[in-house]
Amino acid sequence: MKLNTKPTNNTMNTKLKSMFDAIKQAQSEDKEKGGNPAFKEIMKFVPGNTYQVRLVPNQNSPKDTIFHYFLHAWTSNSTGKFVTAMCPSTFGEACPIDTYYLKTYRTGTESEKKAAAVLSRKENWVVNVYVVSDPVNPENEGKVKILRYGKELAKVIQSAIDGDDSDEFGVEKIFDVQNGSTLRIKCENRTGNAKGSKQYVTYASSKFLTAAKLSDVNDARCQEILDSIHDLKSINKQTTPAEMQRLLDEHFFNISVGSPAEQEDIEPDEPLPSPSTKSSATKASSNKFDPDEDVTSSDTDKELKALLADL
Repeated sequence: MKLNTKPTNNTMNTKLKSMFDAIKQAQSEDKEKGGNPAFKEIMKFVPGNTYQVRLVPNQNSPKDTIFHYFLHAWTSNSTGKFVTAMCPSTFGEACPIDTYYLKTYRTGTESEKKAAAVLSRKENWVVNVYVVSDPVNPENEGKVKILRYGKELAKVIQSAIDGDDSDEFGVEKIFDVQNGSTLRIKCENRTGNAKGSKQYVTYASSKFLTAAKLSDVNDARCQEILDSIHDLKSINKQTTPAEMQRLLDEHFFNISVGSPAEQEDIEPDEPLPSPSTKSSATKASSNKFDPDEDVTSSDTDKELKALLADL
């Protein structure tokens, strides 16, 4: 008598159910992680606290020790969610959002300029750090995390590398995890000079401390730290000019483009300008950006750098 080797419907249904359950579980886990798990490795700072870290070099690719990039981030006019995308200018490519922003700054009406203010690109740096002290999240201590910083900390770090403080510190000390200099990050709230000005976060009082050996880091532990660095370029997806154009159309001009755009429900590290009102966005959409107009990418980048330097 021959055995029936074909799978029964019950067997097939069980396998399909198992497969679908696995897919559902994977998606659920990804959602719990917040999409990109690298975001969980970025240090968070609370005003009124002081943190201490040691900068960790990338021993396999020294040029990638610090990653400098530009970011666009605003609240979508179509979904109300927070939209963030790495600017293609990070990699020397033209960015439609930069071009529209500059064109509006040059020739737009006051209401158009106000609405477009949310599109200005933000300059950021990221570097791996060994956490020496974290008063708010002590579980970070003794781990390698990602330090994401703006112009104030960039000035402190660059000065220690090859600026006014390089004689005292220099690359050899600030990137020596075991025997080098600790970066003391002081996170403070300050109020502007004008009456009724809002508070803002500042890191201007941060500085490197005199070089000293970390008692809990021997040679073996130091190598473990060096081997534990994160891929800094994976924090933000590299975005093409075409994808940036789609973001501009869908999330600023509120035009349906029939294709999902990159967006994340995350809070910005620093306060961003208030999103444009519905009326402003509607007015801006009547002047939809034409990428073929005569603003060259080299002109855009040059003028944007000059403009953003004053912000």
